[in-house]
Amino acid sequence: MIFLPGFPPLAAALTIAVWAAALGLDPGQTRVAYAFAGILAVVGIAILLARLVMRGSTQFAVTNQRIVVKRGLLAVHTIEMNIDKVESVDVDQSLLGRMLDFGTVTVHGTGARWDPIGLLADPLRFRNAITSHGQGLGPRVAAMTPGAAVDRDLAFWDAMADKNDGDLLEEYLIRFPQGRFANLARTKLARRPPQP
Repeated sequence: MIFLPGFPPLAAALTIAVWAAALGLDPGQTRVAYAFAGILAVVGIAILLARLVMRGSTQFAVTNQRIVVKRGLLAVHTIEMNIDKVESVDVDQSLLGRMLDFGTVTVHGTGARWDPIGLLADPLRFRNAITSHGQGLGPRVAAMTPGAAVDRDLAFWDAMADKNDGDLLEEYLIRFPQGRFANLARTKLARRPPQP
């Protein structure tokens, strides 16, 4: 739903263009209507492109140690918070957000508060990943993003406390057989001494 702000100008441009064609206005008025529709279309496309860049350059990751938010394309801004410092996580969803499963998440930590993370897809899953960090065995990673391809591979590898633990390396290879660190994991497993 990150693209929602770009649709009203595009819809208005289409409406004006259809209206101008249907009314049979004189050529001068038709040109003005089409020019206005063109300007609205350019504005709508510019908003969509800006949102696409924002979507592609934003990453969220929740590991068993911390929460990481990385934003930016040319200049990157990264925020991290230790998961043990999180006091509460607020989720705000409008009616449209509930229907289309997006919302705003605010993380409150000890002595700190993050700016709200808006237009996040599946915000309840993101909140649950943060609040249930102590459950389960091994590195538990949930990566979220407003649509961007999140590097779950890197987040899982980063969450592994002992990168020489055979069980964790095997779990990594099960989840990411073609992952960025798959060859390294296989090499580490091959170098392990035989288990009795």
